Amino acid sequence: MDQALVIFGAAFIWFLAVISPGPNFLIVSQLSSGALTYASLTLFGLSIVLNQMAWLHDPIRIAGGAYLIYLGIKSWLGARKPPPVADFADASPGHFAHGLRVGLLTQLTNPKSIAFCVGLFAAAVPPSTPLWAKLSILAAGAVIEFGWYTLVTTVLSSGRARAFYLRAKAVIDRTVGGLLVLLGARLLLDDA
Repeated sequence: MDQALVIFGAAFIWFLAVISPGPNFLIVSQLSSGALTYASLTLFGLSIVLNQMAWLHDPIRIAGGAYLIYLGIKSWLGARKPPPVADFADASPGHFAHGLRVGLLTQLTNPKSIAFCVGLFAAAVPPSTPLWAKLSILAAGAVIEFGWYTLVTTVLSSGRARAFYLRAKAVIDRTVGGLLVLLGARLLLDDA
């Protein structure tokens, strides 16, 4: 498989998951860091496991595809629900360390984070992917995570942008949900 397609595919799925608001959306929006920890452990650890036990590839790929479909359906069904509300009092520049700690602990204690990483990498990154491509995927994920949450925090600090987002939330959630379902279905139907 072309490594550029593997990198792009994994980064695209990661992007869709990151932009889809979930229960941790506003908290993790303060500062994102835990996702890269799970991503690194999963990407390299899962690769070792799959190289030693190749028979696990299909069950993990199927579970990953099913999980992406679950996320998509959940996003679609929750499109009309208001986003969770978080207290941004501690997100001020003077509380950077606190925000980093809250963001990291929120992500590391969220079982959905590890499930997402396992699903993403099992489904979209073949075990034979070279090290440079895996590092490229992690770099893309870092840019996506930090870029997206920085953008969200900056943009949603404006009342006008927040009002626009709340009006567009249903369309965004349904679009992302539909794309995740399609990607998950593709993974379930893939023979790879």
